This record gives sequence, C-alpha cells and structure tokens, in this order.
Amino acid sequence: TSSSVYPREVISVAIERGSAALIFAHNHPSGDPAPSQGDLDRTRQIHAAAECVGIDLHDHVIVGNGSYCSLRTTHPHLFGEGRTDTHPHFFMDN
Repeated sequence: TSSSVYPREVISVAIERGSAALIFAHNHPSGDPAPSQGDLDRTRQIHAAAECVGIDLHDHVIVGNGSYCSLRTTHPHLFGEGRTDTHPHFFMDN
C-alpha cells in the first residue's frame, strides 16, 4: 500500500502552525523500514520546499516492526550534508 503526501501540504501546515523545524515520520506496514525510491524523492522535495520558507527538515524517520530508519543518518545528502554513501543503517529498539 502507499499514500501520497504532497510537499505543499506538509509545508502549508508547518507554516500555519509557526513551525521552525520538522521531523517527517511514517510507518511501513510491511514492517521493513528500508526507504523506497518514493521515500527518498519525497524527502528531497520536502527538504527543498521547507528550505525555501526557512523551515529546517531535521529528519525523515521510517518505522517498521521493532526498528526504524533515519534518513538523516543513512542519506545525509538529501539534507544537504556531505556524506553520499547510501548503505542502510537500521536501528533496533530493545
């Protein structure tokens, strides 16, 4: 299953609420927190839109069965940071 999230809607709500920063999070019903290409694309789009209006996107977190993936950690280039490797780093909650 998938759901569409539009950057304009995310940023519109952030502006209405006077947000200075965002952490974007969602779950993967499959239980696998590995980001899809759509997740990566959406992160890039939301980051760009947020940057235009002076809102910081701190992270995009994907939650799975007992684990999560922080795109800030695994794909920092999406946030304008230097590291460009895309080897997944997943974290388990104990």
